[in-house]
Amino acid sequence: MFSQIVGLIGVLAWASTLYFLDKSIQDKRQRDLFRIGATALGHGVAYYAFSKITPGGTDNVLKLNINQVAVLVGAAVNHFALLWSIDRVLPPNAKPWWRYASALLDVGIFFWALGEYIPNHKKMVELSKASIAILAAFFVFYEQHRAGQQRPIGERWRKVIGITLALAAISAYFNGFKFGYPKYWHRWDQYHYFVGAKYFPELGYKNLYKCAVVAQDELGTVQFQLDRPFNSDHHPVRSINMRKEMRDPDKKIRDLPGENLLIPVGDILANKDECISKFTPERWEEYKKDIEFWRIVSGKGYWDDMQKDHGFNPPPVWTIAGKFFSDLSNGSVQFNQFLASLDLLYIIGMFVALWWGFGWRVFAVGAIFWGTQASAPFYWTGGAFLRQDWLFFTVLSVACLHRRYFKVAGAALVYAGLLRIFPGLVVV
Repeated sequence: MFSQIVGLIGVLAWASTLYFLDKSIQDKRQRDLFRIGATALGHGVAYYAFSKITPGGTDNVLKLNINQVAVLVGAAVNHFALLWSIDRVLPPNAKPWWRYASALLDVGIFFWALGEYIPNHKKMVELSKASIAILAAFFVFYEQHRAGQQRPIGERWRKVIGITLALAAISAYFNGFKFGYPKYWHRWDQYHYFVGAKYFPELGYKNLYKCAVVAQDELGTVQFQLDRPFNSDHHPVRSINMRKEMRDPDKKIRDLPGENLLIPVGDILANKDECISKFTPERWEEYKKDIEFWRIVSGKGYWDDMQKDHGFNPPPVWTIAGKFFSDLSNGSVQFNQFLASLDLLYIIGMFVALWWGFGWRVFAVGAIFWGTQASAPFYWTGGAFLRQDWLFFTVLSVACLHRRYFKVAGAALVYAGLLRIFPGLVVV
């Protein structure tokens, strides 16, 4: 308790000293420079104090004592004071760039600070989303309060705050850019969409798992090399007896053509020609190479669980684009990372369409809602293959409608509805 009182007295003494020194400086430019120097020094002190205190609680529960709360609040106030002081001395043409750069800096510091205090990354992301949503709601109510008092907040500050929260929400959706999938691609989701689209003429909607069993049995024992370990001159060579895995009496897959239940694979292996006959010899060899790749990168347990999902289910219109891209190459880490990047382009395009169609405010509201919602988090489709196309075209249709590009709006909405049925509900 004594140390906490001493710490509080020290903070008050520090703030009082800076206040009286600030008041004693008559020249405006010298006063602004003093504020920049003082707040920059405060940054150093806050960072030192931050590094010395250890948060309490467990990985799942954050508990801060009064000293830790004081450091966090003081650091936040000092940080925004520094940004404001620098903003005052910049020429008018440089201020917008400085404010946007400050917004990006604030987002980075926000996630760094949460990561330092909350070791459990999942809890950190949940707290960040809740904080962003609460802050956004607070600023909306405060804005309305000021408008009711005939003292509206300036447009530039509303824009800076809105865009800052929007960028923070987008970062929160991507888990603070700490991805849950190795090397940013979703193996489970991409297996279904990549293999299902590429071999749709042979597999259709019913044979994704069944023919994978036959292909693995045909492959037998395969050898492969993983990434080279650090400071090693050799790639480790490993092997998998895929035939042995398929002959395991406990091996089961989802019976897509039948009752959609889990079934043993014995009958499938006894009638292998039912799958092989669907392929030409060249396509069968290509298919086996892809199955070999997906089994290797998935690991046995993960792969076995993948074969118990519910198959390939996008509509035929999606399959046109899916097959076009999946036909470009066999499965590989680099190529599937490229496929994962297509959704990033769709997400960027969605927000560009929002800004173009409705302005920065609707963009900010949309980004905050999208980034902080919990019904479809990054875990679900992040790093997947063409899973955000319908969302882009739905948003584009509404933006074009608002800008009175009716033909483009109609075409975009029809295409979104053909990709996934539910965008058609926008019309209802």
